[in-house]
Amino acid sequence: MLRTFARITPLLVGVEGSAVLLAEEPGSFRVVEIAGADPEISGALLDYRLAAHAWPPLAGLLQDGQPLLLDSDTPRPGDLPAEFGIGQGVMLPLFAKGEITGLLLIGTRDGSEPMTDRKIELVSGIANQAALAIESAQLVTAQQEEAWVTTALLQVAEAVNTQIDADQSLETLVRLTPLLVGVERCGILKWDSEAGRFAGGPSWGLTPDNKTQFAELVCTDHDGKFLRRLIEGSEPVACGVGTDVPLPSALQKLFDTPALVGLPLVARGHLVGAMLCLLYTSDAADDLLCVDLGGRRIIKKKKHVYNG
Repeated sequence: MLRTFARITPLLVGVEGSAVLLAEEPGSFRVVEIAGADPEISGALLDYRLAAHAWPPLAGLLQDGQPLLLDSDTPRPGDLPAEFGIGQGVMLPLFAKGEITGLLLIGTRDGSEPMTDRKIELVSGIANQAALAIESAQLVTAQQEEAWVTTALLQVAEAVNTQIDADQSLETLVRLTPLLVGVERCGILKWDSEAGRFAGGPSWGLTPDNKTQFAELVCTDHDGKFLRRLIEGSEPVACGVGTDVPLPSALQKLFDTPALVGLPLVARGHLVGAMLCLLYTSDAADDLLCVDLGGRRIIKKKKHVYNG
């Protein structure tokens, strides 16, 4: 769909080239489609990431939400891998649900044809349709991901419920968690309420020696703020680099990481353990939400819900 927009926009508006960029993170956009440029230029610019912090004109567009007029005097991004060759052009924001989800760029090479109000008005209408196409594609993707997650959760539930032994169930959970949540390493601490301490359990992604040491680990609330908050609270706790909670040295060594996220595990209103996760990304604990629904623990990460 976006390829079609990029191809027909120059024909409809009367310009020589166009490009579509999609938002990847706040203030950053990736070139996904180019039309009207030489093949070598298109190849160099595809997947190029344009960041507002590195290009002030984009920062201004994001702030006011208005089309950005471009000409030969407009400064180019310093890391641009190839020159698109725009003499006169305009960059328009693509809005979906009040947020800028992408950018549409059109232009001419020699600048002999100015960007008239009529052209900007016409391309604005095209930009609105492109934004709707992006929103629809994102919705379909989200629905497909949700369907996949639901199917995977049913498989997890079946795998766990068919195992009577608790340790086998936990082994299954730590093995499947990386697949569902995108975790590089994880482990489960089991809570002994009578002794007031955590005992190590199964883990995934650790070296063989560290896996053995983690299973033999014993720790209490005296071992740091991180474990104390897991015991006393019901919310995820991030610790280590980038947080105000120190990462216990034993866990830092075993997980070989500067930061962890801990998620209290609650059954029927009582703490039964904690799951420790090292994420591939820099997601903070704020991106995770734990809810206890009648003894069923739910981990919600961003837009998806995972059975914990």
